[in-house]
Amino acid sequence: MEDDEDTVQDTIDEDEFRRFFPKHLKCFAHSLQLPLRKVIDNDPIAKNIRIDIGRILNKFHHSHSATATLKSLTGKIRYSY
Repeated sequence: MEDDEDTVQDTIDEDEFRRFFPKHLKCFAHSLQLPLRKVIDNDPIAKNIRIDIGRILNKFHHSHSATATLKSLTGKIRYSY
């Protein structure tokens, strides 16, 4: 019975999350990101840092062995691309 209660609680939490953070929030966040990227790209040093970070994230996003190594070294994986 305890598993059923957990499932109900998970559903309630997801419903509450969707109520407070509708799908349009992602578009809103992207709208905020676009001008920030333009500002960063106007500074050559900041642009190079952004590009380097993107390459690193891309490596872990596409390489299972790199991700496995990262997880074995850190014990967890927390990145978003």
